[in-house]
Amino acid sequence: MKKTIAIFLTAALSLGCLLCGCGAEQIPVSTEAPMTQPTLENQTDAASTAHSGETTEAEAATEEFQLSRQGEPVQTEYYTITLPSIWANQYVTGSYFHEEDTGYSVTVCHKDSKDADVGGDLFSIDLYPDGTDYSFLPAYELLGKLTTPTGVFSVVVLYPTDVRFTEQTADSYRALEKDIPSVLDTLTPAEGCTFEAEAG
Repeated sequence: MKKTIAIFLTAALSLGCLLCGCGAEQIPVSTEAPMTQPTLENQTDAASTAHSGETTEAEAATEEFQLSRQGEPVQTEYYTITLPSIWANQYVTGSYFHEEDTGYSVTVCHKDSKDADVGGDLFSIDLYPDGTDYSFLPAYELLGKLTTPTGVFSVVVLYPTDVRFTEQTADSYRALEKDIPSVLDTLTPAEGCTFEAEAG
């Protein structure tokens, strides 16, 4: 009986040591907080912050502005202008030299109006040697002075003084016409040339 009790006590003592980790190597416990996994709500908020998928008014305005500044370059020997990309397939251009080779003109026309044989002219950019009298022109605007390897030119914009569209093409003509000031602002001199805009 005493032997049985002794065996029982020995077994109980061994089990107690095992449970308490007596004589076993201690495993270090990290004091760092466990990494928090993002909840579905947090993931949704993060995705919404990155991009909601909806276009705000400001984004739409920026996109439209960027679209209008990209697009269709019209390049000449001395300068380039950029037409809005929304003008694509709606315009034609042409150029000619003035008499006695005193410069040249680039004309931009509304295609549908030109095809309807009513001209379609939106504007022309003429180069006149500095000092040339162009005051006889009926409707013009001086953009500035363009200095080139061959001389200095006055950059003059000519506007039509009569109707250059039909009843059917009037709306699309006028849609391009309202963009002309911003188009003229894109005038960039070619390499080796400089442009000084007219003050005011």
